[in-house]
Amino acid sequence: MKTVELNPSGSFTNWKPSTLKELRDEPIEESFAGANLLFENNYLKLWDITLAPGERLPFSIKSTNYSWTCLSGGKTVSHSADGIIRLYKIEKGEICFFKFKNKKHISDIENVGKNIIVIHIIEYKNEVF
Repeated sequence: MKTVELNPSGSFTNWKPSTLKELRDEPIEESFAGANLLFENNYLKLWDITLAPGERLPFSIKSTNYSWTCLSGGKTVSHSADGIIRLYKIEKGEICFFKFKNKKHISDIENVGKNIIVIHIIEYKNEVF
């Protein structure tokens, strides 16, 4: 995954006013708001994010460890609550792991590419890594 930081932490200069308003004024859900829950048991949740070009999922709070696999490849932009905006170029089949257990990370995701992007996420409910 290639990453380009488009806006630094602590600054909201390059944010669209509507995105900043959403972060500050709208309720923020846990986990992967707007994604499709495909499976859940006592240990994990399996999520599907399928976004057409220009589609976006709203801000959500991640406080568990999770991993994802990109089934299609594509480009996304993500805004984080600390002000950082990142552009990601993700290759088909790429896998990443994120350690957020007992932390709170708030972010959104938008498909800024030309094709549909499909990402499957495994959210680990009770695991400690």
